[in-house]
Amino acid sequence: MLKFFYAEFLLVTGFFLVIFIELFLSNQFTQRNKYEIQLNFSIIYFMFIFFILICKSDFSSTYFLGSFYQTPASQLFKIIIIIFSIIWLFLIKETYLIKKPVFSLFFSLIFIFLLASFLILIQLNLFGIFICLEIQNILLFAFFSLHIKNLTNYKQVFHYFLISSFISSIMAMGCALIYACSGTLDIIYLEHIFGYLKNNFYFLSGTFFFFIGFLFKLGLFPFFYWIPAIFRTAPLPGIFVSAVISKLIYFFTLMSNLHFLLVFYGELLIFVSVISILLCAILAMKEYTIRGVVGYSSVVQTGFLALGIPSSSLHLNSAVIFYLLIYCFTMFFIIFCVMLLERRKLKQKIIFIYELKGIGLSNFYFSICFAIAIFSLAGLPPFPGFFGKLFLIIQLFDSGFIFSGLFILIYTLIVMFYYIRLVNLMFSGRLNEMKDEKMGLLISSPWTIFIISSFIAWNIWMLINFNALWTISLFVGTFL
Repeated sequence: MLKFFYAEFLLVTGFFLVIFIELFLSNQFTQRNKYEIQLNFSIIYFMFIFFILICKSDFSSTYFLGSFYQTPASQLFKIIIIIFSIIWLFLIKETYLIKKPVFSLFFSLIFIFLLASFLILIQLNLFGIFICLEIQNILLFAFFSLHIKNLTNYKQVFHYFLISSFISSIMAMGCALIYACSGTLDIIYLEHIFGYLKNNFYFLSGTFFFFIGFLFKLGLFPFFYWIPAIFRTAPLPGIFVSAVISKLIYFFTLMSNLHFLLVFYGELLIFVSVISILLCAILAMKEYTIRGVVGYSSVVQTGFLALGIPSSSLHLNSAVIFYLLIYCFTMFFIIFCVMLLERRKLKQKIIFIYELKGIGLSNFYFSICFAIAIFSLAGLPPFPGFFGKLFLIIQLFDSGFIFSGLFILIYTLIVMFYYIRLVNLMFSGRLNEMKDEKMGLLISSPWTIFIISSFIAWNIWMLINFNALWTISLFVGTFL
């Protein structure tokens, strides 16, 4: 059992170690010092888990008690999630090191969140997936609420919690209906009897309710509105979890364990993805905050990715994984850039789009890197996002999804408008002396320089050797 769940066991151990640090250092250190100790410990411990996953991974498929299924794809995704979790902790360190934590057990919740994420990747039971998703949902509410002092912002987060609770009840009802009709929630058994129950109204209603829950979590129509609302108000580390780590988990689960749901709802997924892209592309053009544009952009990119999910083609699944990984790395850097624009070291935070005007004159290196990330998300050559969309469009055409391929191609050109608008503002106009004095340098710490340099190096590496990431994506796609 320990051999199968060694990563999960390490996360549980880390959870108790963080609790131990909190309890036994309560009188010896200040709150700020305890916060720094817990944060540094979590970073080191996640690095340790990363090396253990690299060394212990035999990349062989393994069943355990009929409810868990370890595949090479799930093993690799655990490694990817740990990498992004380490990045997440560094983002928290850079953003909130100067503040006090809202609650003392914040870092223990991070370990629970990752534990639930790892269990989702290997679950073969529908109710088990539901429970892990709900644990994630509660913790996301905690991450979204971090350091929110504005009552209006807190209302947006509370609205998300209320709506997600209603969606959770729908998913629970879906599980109950499926169990009432089939007598089981085992995914492998459900795949075998799916053909016999495909005309059963209650069974179809149950699967539809469960599928609706995933539409909400992905942020697709008609539930896309919560993403830009959360992006405008929530702390950036919480946004990073929602836009990057959670997206990795949801897409993997839909493409592997829950792919049987797409037998009937694949066309519905394509429809809601198209509507989401259409609406969010229009709304993004009217958005006036930087965070709002990034939120709408996240929905559009999610819609592009969802258009490739209904197929069971190896190369199309691999293209979705390839694009998903590029999206996650690019979205991380964009969130990091937004953090630099809003950080407390600036005497004047940059929140609205018009405030970007002329920033390229005083922070040229930062503006160039931010522009590269924006162009990559837009899909302009020769940036990584271009290769992601190119591979996805080619594989959609090869798999017979001509409409989806043409739609992505056409709408990529349309959504470039608000991407280019951001870059144009950064390098146009002139800043007056007073604003130049207030802005200061956005790149002022070794960690910031390291992140930006690493992103530039990754773009150069992708330009020279993008086949390496495509090979990894093919490997994952083989076992989905």
